[in-house]
Amino acid sequence: MGASSLVFLFSFSLIISIHKSSAQSIHNKSEISFDKDFVEQAYFIDKTDLLLSFFKNPNNTYDYISCPSGFAKTTTLLMIKAFAQFDVDDLGRPKQRMRCKSYQSFKSTRVDQSLNSVKDDICQHPVIFVNLRIELPQIEKIENELPEVEEIENDADTTTNTTSEVDDYLVLLNEFVYSFIGEFAWLKKLAVEPAENAKVKHSFEQWEVDFLKKVFDKQLTEQEIPTSLHSMIKILYKFFKKRVIILVDDYDYVTNNAILVPSPKADQFQQTVDKMLQEALDTARDMVSYAIIVGISRLPLQQKQNITGDLPLNEYVFLSDDKYGEYFGYLINDVRHLSIKHKCDKSELQQIQDLYEGYETKIEHRKLFNPHSLTSYFKERGFNAKIRPLKVHWNWGNGEQDFVVKFLKVSPQFLLILLQLTAYNSISYQSVEDYPESSYSNFVKMQKRDYEYVSDEPDPVNYLMTFCFEHGLLSYTDYDEEYTLPSAEIHQQMSKTLRTFFKQRGVDFEALAEPLRDLLVTYSSDMHKVIPKFKQVLDSTLNIFTNVDSSTSIEYLLQSIIRQTVSENNDLVVTEDKKTSRKGRCEVIYSTTFDKAIVHIAIANGKTPTEALKQAPGYGRKKHSTKSVYIGININPQKQTEIVFEVKMPK
Repeated sequence: MGASSLVFLFSFSLIISIHKSSAQSIHNKSEISFDKDFVEQAYFIDKTDLLLSFFKNPNNTYDYISCPSGFAKTTTLLMIKAFAQFDVDDLGRPKQRMRCKSYQSFKSTRVDQSLNSVKDDICQHPVIFVNLRIELPQIEKIENELPEVEEIENDADTTTNTTSEVDDYLVLLNEFVYSFIGEFAWLKKLAVEPAENAKVKHSFEQWEVDFLKKVFDKQLTEQEIPTSLHSMIKILYKFFKKRVIILVDDYDYVTNNAILVPSPKADQFQQTVDKMLQEALDTARDMVSYAIIVGISRLPLQQKQNITGDLPLNEYVFLSDDKYGEYFGYLINDVRHLSIKHKCDKSELQQIQDLYEGYETKIEHRKLFNPHSLTSYFKERGFNAKIRPLKVHWNWGNGEQDFVVKFLKVSPQFLLILLQLTAYNSISYQSVEDYPESSYSNFVKMQKRDYEYVSDEPDPVNYLMTFCFEHGLLSYTDYDEEYTLPSAEIHQQMSKTLRTFFKQRGVDFEALAEPLRDLLVTYSSDMHKVIPKFKQVLDSTLNIFTNVDSSTSIEYLLQSIIRQTVSENNDLVVTEDKKTSRKGRCEVIYSTTFDKAIVHIAIANGKTPTEALKQAPGYGRKKHSTKSVYIGININPQKQTEIVFEVKMPK
């Protein structure tokens, strides 16, 4: 073995580990059944009128819908599949429409009133459901001590693609193809055992027999994988003499997941998927009726062309389109319907709105709820009115929280924006339409620098804002040109994310929050004892705020803590929010069931804390009608703080 080979083996090893078996790596959510039992569930919301719009499309209509996780994308695709797909017997003969299970499932829904207008579509199509929620192999880098080697040979082979590694990846690709063709087992039986199925008047070509054998034996070569969807479309089209509907779920799951957990196969797999879709939607266009692809991120123009060639791929962005806008999310009438089913009173309905409502459609400005959160709430509550699980049910299923924590490290501007959002819940910023698409390659660059801030490179704040918008963590209203945290639920999650970030950076967030919490809830005479600790933590916090204004950062941070304290205490309710009236001063007015108080925070550069407090209204007043809390903070050029707490009680 050459010296360079020794260096390679001992310096580091790339271990490709498939944490689950290949079969388990295919998360086949199509196991959910859109049937009569599903429709009759207590938390089902009827969105079946979308079918009327969908089946009015002409042939070769290809739609891409970007929408956050938890907004019923999968359920919608399964609804289309259940409505349109042939119901066949063991010999592949379509059943009469009246005898189809799917037909019975839709009899009591909204679309039932217009079934005649779509009678040529219900149970009348071959449908292929492609689920791309796949866990790829991951890279783990194991560092070991280097042996002493005198010289490195440059011509040695240091390839990392072992035979075992390639075999494992090919096994996964075969499992993936089987996941969307496996339900056509009856077709394979007809092709492979024609003598036993003489009643079927259909002749299979030899390539069809060979292909189906390979799919079900999971023996496709890597060269055959990209054309597998095209081949299946040809077989179904020939067998049924009907155009095929293609439904693709979680299109960008692999690349989104690879942002957090690097995978050596992410780019390669995405290219395979794009090639597969282009073969199906462009090359086989005469055999495809409609296609809907759903994902989270918007698509760059080049990627659209990679999928459909010269055919248009209509893109519909969450909250911004007028075709599918209201179908991905619950409207207030939907929530009222659920509350009536579960016998909620007006008080509970209002609490549900306060916590979960907030998304807004661009067309007609209709408010939306996250379906996952609402469904989780009512599932946990059941029909027991005494149980009110009013808590965060937001689904971090794609690791968005870990993404955001990493983003806070790499972008000081993004940290400032998130602090402002948690402090005031809104921020004026450029329109989301002006943002670049959050393509996977942009995040790979941040991965390579281990998600650390690099001062001589552009701040990637726009990519990060785009990511948060696409994942439902931000909402944009065009009429006031503001970004907001969509709901109180998201506000709580983002506040917790900030805590996690500060903890990872060595800042004791609780040491900042505790004195403020004591001031808001109850004033302690020992408050002066915690000021030195508060100052120490605040000084350490300032080291995090690089390349942003320190005063503004501290203002947003303290205001964010105050708001979080208010939200966590049932006795504290924000009655009025006064934003900064001049640089370096902010205030929040809150009330309790026992008392009223006003909190003033005054921050200034190069002044004493008392001078800073003179900016606050009523500071010099001798008599106060309400409890008034004054916090004066001076930040000097050395990024050290001087702090004064003063509480003036009513006389």
